Amino acid sequence: MNGVNADCSVARLLEYCDELGASGQWNKNTASAMKTACERLLVGLSPDEMQDVRRVDVDGVARKYTNKKIAKPDTCREYRRRVLAAITKFKEHMDDIETGKASCSASPITEIDKSTGAEIEKPARVKPSHIPREAPGSKATTLEIPVRSDFKAQLVLPYDLTPSEAKRLCKLIEALPISEG
Repeated sequence: MNGVNADCSVARLLEYCDELGASGQWNKNTASAMKTACERLLVGLSPDEMQDVRRVDVDGVARKYTNKKIAKPDTCREYRRRVLAAITKFKEHMDDIETGKASCSASPITEIDKSTGAEIEKPARVKPSHIPREAPGSKATTLEIPVRSDFKAQLVLPYDLTPSEAKRLCKLIEALPISEG
């Protein structure tokens, strides 16, 4: 773990479902259906479960929902399936963040305003899960990563970047420096 405290709350899971739909990683309708299922099933949870969806007993929650006879049994089964899928995808995403695979942490960048010569502090754009889509229909996002106070690297990456592709990119970047120091 790289010291990042990941927010694994139910509220963050719901935001993540929206992000998956907005980024194109999931079809918007699928993401909306996943979010709706989470909103319906993940009510009445303990405070611990509300703060960390990884602790939720989805089967138990689905049984309680079915027993209330709010929806037909087939609907309850579908909600259960969708919630399990959403939580599984969310866990993978949060694990990647905690291990440093999904995002970088960066401090603000100090730049010099060319017209006045004054220093300006600009926030770094580094959190891939929150970067909006570049253009409608786009399959990629551009990340700006501060390397030094006077330099930002830009990476254009597909939204569906796989862990093996990310590892390959990391190895390529590690091989770039000509000398240590």
